Amino acid sequence: MQRTSHRAVSLLVVALLVAVSASMFGSAGVALAASNHAPDAPTGLSVGDQTQPLDVTGTPQFGWLPQDQDGNEIQTAYQIQVTRDSDGASIWDSGKVLSSAESYVPYAGPALADGTSYSWRVKTWDRGNLGSPWPAWAHFDTGITDAEW
Repeated sequence: MQRTSHRAVSLLVVALLVAVSASMFGSAGVALAASNHAPDAPTGLSVGDQTQPLDVTGTPQFGWLPQDQDGNEIQTAYQIQVTRDSDGASIWDSGKVLSSAESYVPYAGPALADGTSYSWRVKTWDRGNLGSPWPAWAHFDTGITDAEW
């Protein structure tokens, strides 16, 4: 009889520990998910490590600094848009790209015209698939060739 009672108490203690652990970790997981904030707009937009360069030649290489108030957060995706300043025409939209890359991201749209002003911006997503707002447009100009001097 004493052995059965001891076993019942042991099983009850184990069940209680499992229930308490599940409620603690379960609520922590819910609290973590509830505290995930969308990233802020990226800052430090650059082309070839320069802000607003006036003579970009070759393929532009974009860079930015993701911003997120959640600790230990990472960028999981980005979207880049490029427009031509003279008429506001959309030149390239990368669409959502699953990548943590945030520097030296190559332009992959149609050929850019020499001696032309362009604007660009980037949006980022975090691990919770929450997207940032768009930042203000950044600018760059493509260079001219020797023949165009």
